Amino acid sequence: MKNFTDEKTLLREIKNGNGEAFEFLFNSYYPRLRGYAARFVTDEEAVRDIIQESFLRFWEKRDLIEAVSISSLLFAMVRNACLNYLKHLQLVEQHVASARVLSEMLKA
Repeated sequence: MKNFTDEKTLLREIKNGNGEAFEFLFNSYYPRLRGYAARFVTDEEAVRDIIQESFLRFWEKRDLIEAVSISSLLFAMVRNACLNYLKHLQLVEQHVASARVLSEMLKA
């Protein structure tokens, strides 16, 4: 596997659809992103899903990415995905609690 140490070259290759460059990006950043996401989300499976979805969005939107720090972009994407996941969990918990209260009221 080629070593894409220059971010400009790496981004250019990814924008050109180079799968090897994208694989390099994934392998280079996945461990750090996993550790970062684990600060927000304790469920390891959810962390893996969040990171994979972030990389998928990165790949799908690669044509729109301009001269930015790849590292900053990936960490921001993962942070935002973690926060969205936590908001979703909170909504689910509120819904479950409301359903319990309603169920208790109907029993009475």
